[in-house]
Amino acid sequence: MSSEICEGRGGLVDRNKLPTAPIDGLADNNPGWRSLMSMDESQARLQAFQYAARAMLKLRDHNVTIVEGLATQGQQSSLSHIGLGEKSTLLRAFKDAGLIGALSWGLNAGSQSFEFPRDGNLVLGGYDDASIDGNVNYYDIAVPNLINDRPCPLQISLLGLNITVENGDGSEPDEQNYLQRSGKFPVCVEPYDNLFRFPSNYIDQLKRHISPRLAATDKGPVPESSYPDIYNLEPGLVYNTSAKFRVTMKVSLENGLTVTIPHHEMVRPLRGLDNQGVPQVEPDYREVAVYATQAPGDAVVLGKAFLSQVYLFVD
Repeated sequence: MSSEICEGRGGLVDRNKLPTAPIDGLADNNPGWRSLMSMDESQARLQAFQYAARAMLKLRDHNVTIVEGLATQGQQSSLSHIGLGEKSTLLRAFKDAGLIGALSWGLNAGSQSFEFPRDGNLVLGGYDDASIDGNVNYYDIAVPNLINDRPCPLQISLLGLNITVENGDGSEPDEQNYLQRSGKFPVCVEPYDNLFRFPSNYIDQLKRHISPRLAATDKGPVPESSYPDIYNLEPGLVYNTSAKFRVTMKVSLENGLTVTIPHHEMVRPLRGLDNQGVPQVEPDYREVAVYATQAPGDAVVLGKAFLSQVYLFVD
């Protein structure tokens, strides 16, 4: 995990109200911890993780004490996130407590679609057999796990990335290939990202791809300043509701896996928080499920919009 990724999840933590814990224990479980704690000389500031705390994770039948790192910088999200990597302190605490038999997990990401929402589930120590339907594809955990300078153990080779944009009535579809290279291209599967993350050239291509479908009064993606009454936790490409277009995506991966992301996962009404932290829907805007800014390390990231169509098991 890089400093940029940490800061994308930090903010709104008052460490004075939390019990402290020694940070050395985190270094034992995460070899990259000390680099996250170090001074970033290029920006002359401390990295996002500066503190740690002992936390009691309360389950239905058990309580487990774990060590948490606190991301005190950043503005993208104030939500808690659990780490399920190869050296996960959470999984280790569960296994040591006898609650799970293996350091594995399975994720049914559900759907965050506005039209067709669907609950998901997370199974620690195994997987949910009822969530598996169809073929099973196997991929190795990446070692080393870097894509450019972004750590990513859940890597997979991308063979094709095709996006289709069409009018609101489904007419005049325009399909474009965004992978302008031959051979295998490593991408990152990342469950904590809601949207897709693309390099800047992919984002620019998508804007140009959508542009012919906009009305004369629509000038393209609107800035966050256009909707000041709602806090967009993870801002994608936001357009006025008057922009009636449809977007679908086809992701072709190694081992013959092809995943189609339907329109209702790719475009949805803008959602966020009001000034009291209450979830809100802003009906005047719609959001494409692609982050508006380039991905850290320029790595293509397949987030929960992608995972809405597959089941992920990591062992």
